[in-house]
Amino acid sequence: ERKRVEELGGFIKTVGVPRLNGVLAVTRSLGDFSLHPYLTSEPFVTKANLLPQDRHLVIATDGFWDVVDEAMLEKYSCK
Repeated sequence: ERKRVEELGGFIKTVGVPRLNGVLAVTRSLGDFSLHPYLTSEPFVTKANLLPQDRHLVIATDGFWDVVDEAMLEKYSCK
């Protein structure tokens, strides 16, 4: 993602967390037009095969992993 941003002339600066042009903590979002073209609304999509032993699929937005770690997720998702 950093490469995509830098090739467009933007930059990633760490201010507590890595931030697009030192401002926004995500590089894919709707809005924030002042950060275009470095910010894109095109989603990052990945595919994964679920296995019979898989118990959960977690779909989360940015910020979720800032406050929830894997141990907390395991604790609350298995109730």
